[in-house]
Amino acid sequence: MKIFLGADHRGFDLKEHLLAWLQHQGYETIDCGDMVEDASDDYVDFTARVCEQVLAENRPHLSTQTLVEPQSIQLTAVPKKSEPSHSDSPTVKLQSAQSILKPQKSDLQGSEQEEVQEKAMGIVICGSGIGVTIAANRFRGIRCALCISQAHAEHARTHDHANVLALASEMLSEDDAHSIILRFFTTEPDNNEQYIRRREKLDMIA
Repeated sequence: MKIFLGADHRGFDLKEHLLAWLQHQGYETIDCGDMVEDASDDYVDFTARVCEQVLAENRPHLSTQTLVEPQSIQLTAVPKKSEPSHSDSPTVKLQSAQSILKPQKSDLQGSEQEEVQEKAMGIVICGSGIGVTIAANRFRGIRCALCISQAHAEHARTHDHANVLALASEMLSEDDAHSIILRFFTTEPDNNEQYIRRREKLDMIA
């Protein structure tokens, strides 16, 4: 199985350690960045790369829209209601986050109910694990779980069919991360109808 890993500067050291450790465990690892420890980087960028790669491996018919570079996001000045328009006091309306991060429903081809073959999974890391979790779950087809224990990881896989694991680098030791990862990757999803139904409902949220 391929494992795609991504981390910002706060998760960089743990990512570097896990790349080598996972290879020793027999997994094929792909580094999605950051490639250097850069305090000005953004976890969103590396999370997006991981999610795009996991989807491309597991569901090649489901294309994702790449994150727009910050400088290309269009800002539109909109006058405030009930006030005359003044060039020096516009409200700024940012392009919808949905159009930046989310895959479009029209990109789906084929049945949503097909069985997805897991050829790849992902690990995303930041200091708290929260930011990468939020970013990853913007992608339809990605079910990212922030896990802090083996039991948590097992539940995420069994009941929620998680395919991306989020880790909090500043709240876990390397040994903790090892045990969580092994439980996550060695636990098979429960294909009970209720869990599949819930997964499909998640994938239909626009």
